[in-house]
Amino acid sequence: MMAFIPLLKGTKKPALANWNQRENCVIEFENYHRLQGFDLALADAFCEPPVGCLDIDNYELAQPILMSLGFDSEAADTTTFTSGRPNSRKHFMTLTEPLTTFQVIVDGVVAFEYRCQNENGTTVADKFSGTHPSGTVYAWENGLDMTCIQPMPECLLTDWNRRLDEKQAAKQATVRAKVSSYVMDCPNEVALLRRKLAYISPDSDRDTWLKVVFSILATGLSDAVAIAEDWSRGSNKFNQRDFNSTVASFKPNGGIGVGTLHHFAVQGGYRG
Repeated sequence: MMAFIPLLKGTKKPALANWNQRENCVIEFENYHRLQGFDLALADAFCEPPVGCLDIDNYELAQPILMSLGFDSEAADTTTFTSGRPNSRKHFMTLTEPLTTFQVIVDGVVAFEYRCQNENGTTVADKFSGTHPSGTVYAWENGLDMTCIQPMPECLLTDWNRRLDEKQAAKQATVRAKVSSYVMDCPNEVALLRRKLAYISPDSDRDTWLKVVFSILATGLSDAVAIAEDWSRGSNKFNQRDFNSTVASFKPNGGIGVGTLHHFAVQGGYRG
């Protein structure tokens, strides 16, 4: 099932407010009349299954990288659109789950993007019909339309996930350096922290979960990230990518300290 975003003709400007949220996309067939008179973009993350767009911005830079992965953009049997501009094209392929958009930059220039969703879970929009702002016209390149979208090849999927994992690892390493202020942690301090966490459910609402994770990181313990992850894994809602992203967004002195964790522990029955 496809999810669409109507665009003002000849532009990339969405016609609807909050267009990147599921409830504002046109998904159901009976609502397709809302697309009449507009150019169209695909709401990648909200299609079922979700769609990943390999958006090539600079073919000369992108092709050697893609060929080294085993993907030939010229010969690919994929749903492919061009905007009429030289050196660029879009390949649409299905995913098993939405993935965060990633830009591949070569010498300061965007060679290509893996596109699906933003880090906050909203969708990106990939225009495929109508007129490009430059005046050129979008068209299928190989006759395979939106009904012919095939799964993304494993070589691209592996590369996309690898790049996301490396990005998260780099962010997490930076955060570990920020929050690790001691050469060795005091065992009593670690034990007290874990004891308080036993009184706080990792299945709490998201706002509480975020505050507790940030409170753990604010302790400055060298194992703070590991402790936060151990506690978070107690919930069946745990998502590794979401956890990594949350840790990477932590800012020391951001207004949440160890007192926040103590507050929630007391609410949960802690009387130490």
